Amino acid sequence: MSSDMARMQIGVDVNPADVNLAIQHHDKQIFIKYRPLLVKIYGASNDGTPAGEFSGFLYSQAAEIIVTAGHIVGFSGVGPQGRGPPAEKFRARYEDGFEEDVMLVNHVPNNVPDIAILRGSRRAPLPLLGDLCSTGDIVYAFGFSTFFPSPSFSKGMVSSTRVGQVAITAHADNGYSGGPVLDCRGQLVGLIKGSIGTTIIQVGITPAVDLHTVLLQWGQPGLANR
Repeated sequence: MSSDMARMQIGVDVNPADVNLAIQHHDKQIFIKYRPLLVKIYGASNDGTPAGEFSGFLYSQAAEIIVTAGHIVGFSGVGPQGRGPPAEKFRARYEDGFEEDVMLVNHVPNNVPDIAILRGSRRAPLPLLGDLCSTGDIVYAFGFSTFFPSPSFSKGMVSSTRVGQVAITAHADNGYSGGPVLDCRGQLVGLIKGSIGTTIIQVGITPAVDLHTVLLQWGQPGLANR
């Protein structure tokens, strides 16, 4: 086998470099296509004291709704000892830099499932389809790190699934809570809750099917489907 043209046999000869380039291109296109849906959320107490930074996303072309994690409501992780005043009001910064105050519409009591929705002035520039996922599926986690002003994403796979809980290996930084998790077709499979595990860090996500159900219960448009 040539050192400068290594090939693997899968029924036809394939150049591994070409495969890697195709995968890289696909990954970049997923990020480019869906990053306009991303929203950075700033939480603050009623007196304006910062209470945390989070992520969210637009999902519907029929409603000015931002989906995020329910645990951001009342979150109090900012302060000298890691605690501070709870988040009671929110401000959104969209991917293009536009900012506005947004209103909390609803959130699930006790964060089961971990979902909240905010109302802003913008609708999704493209519909976000929902889908199921299974162990081994490739996924992409999107969000806003507290360390970087622009949106980020990481790639991983679904490591385990059960009713109401999905774990993924994609990295999620501080500030990713509420960000979307998409599959390789660009369909929503869940939203980020936070890290789980102790030795090998995994990320827990709320399944898209739970989000769809809650949205309908709240009188909002559900996730689109094919």
